[in-house]
Formats: sequence, C-alpha cells, structure tokens
Amino acid sequence: MNIIKQNGATWQDVEDFERSYHVEFPSDYKEFLAKYNGGETLDTDFHIKRIEADVKHFFGIGDVKYSVHNE
Repeated sequence: MNIIKQNGATWQDVEDFERSYHVEFPSDYKEFLAKYNGGETLDTDFHIKRIEADVKHFFGIGDVKYSVHNE
C-alpha cells in the first residue's frame, strides 16, 4: 500500500497520546506513527468476498491534516 505520509510523530508524541487517552498501542503501530503518522493512501481498492472498500487515509496524532484529535 502506498502512503503519502504526514509529518512523523515523535516517540514522545506517541507516549503522551497513550498516557492522555489511557491506551497502549502495539509496537508496530507506534513505529507506523513514528514513520508516517497516518497519511493519504493511493490505489487502495480492495475486495473481501462481496464487499468492496477503499481506504482514503489513516489518522495520525498531533497537528497533521488527518488527525485523530480533529475527529
């Protein structure tokens, strides 16, 4: 999957988010946030049995275009 990344989150950003919302992300998701911090996706149509879907973006944390803080 191609992802147009947003500004990466720092490890401190991720830790602060986890602490604020009382969650703990899996280590691979923390790495995703540090590298991409969400972002827009390209060519992401997929089919599962008779269901068709399209992922447009992933949410990041902090001051980015697609932020979980804005939702």
